[in-house]
Amino acid sequence: MISLASLPPKAVTAALVTGTAGPRYTHVPLGAEAELSQYEESYADATDLHTIPQPRFHRRRGRLAGTEMASLERAIRPISGCDPSALIAVHALDPVM
Repeated sequence: MISLASLPPKAVTAALVTGTAGPRYTHVPLGAEAELSQYEESYADATDLHTIPQPRFHRRRGRLAGTEMASLERAIRPISGCDPSALIAVHALDPVM
């Protein structure tokens, strides 16, 4: 899990880290500087967010670069409804079959 932002006291919102690429607009690639080792290639999944009590975090498993954090924020905004114009753009990229 990657910490995204502090919430009300003692809770953190985290995105699941996966080894599956998924769509570029929801799965943010994480570089070697994130120091993650579970997968050969790691991705933060903006569609799989969790609120976790801080006491459950015992050690740091990795850290996002500023550009990765910004990319993850851009991916979360349309999904969370915080950026309605981006939501329209995301749906335009996903063709209906």
